[in-house]
Amino acid sequence: MLALRTTRRLAPVAARCMSSVDLSSVSNYVKTPEARAELEGFLRAMNDMSKRIEGAPAKKEIDWAHWEKTIRWPGLVASFKQAAGNVKVTPLQDTFTPELKKTFGEAVSALKASAEKSNARVAELDALLAEIDARPSGRQLTIEEAYKSKPEVAKQIEQDIKDNKWFL
Repeated sequence: MLALRTTRRLAPVAARCMSSVDLSSVSNYVKTPEARAELEGFLRAMNDMSKRIEGAPAKKEIDWAHWEKTIRWPGLVASFKQAAGNVKVTPLQDTFTPELKKTFGEAVSALKASAEKSNARVAELDALLAEIDARPSGRQLTIEEAYKSKPEVAKQIEQDIKDNKWFL
């Protein structure tokens, strides 16, 4: 019963929080099986909570006349009616959604920046791999070709030979 009341009170807050989250975009970044399992568990829990919220009965008015007839204890129903009338339910204040959105936004922007860096590094490594694949193998490479491909190394080698430096 308490869970049902809590669900009813939290339903508007939960709906407002989750309405702005696009979980399909989050699932694109989830790669490992463990993370996918966690995300699927979270989605199942969200769907279960949504079903509970939708299935929660609307607030019913108490039929005080019926209870006056049913309960014979004098003044008991009247005192309950008075106590129920004095209950003040303060609406829940949503203090965590702005911070949650800010943190989530920072995480997404950091993830995008990391993805851009990774893509740039992949392109750089692909270019290096293509260059390595284009080079002739060691037995087919002549000294002249090696000197032409790396002139700065060729100068250093020639200088070392000139200076009689035969060992590194």
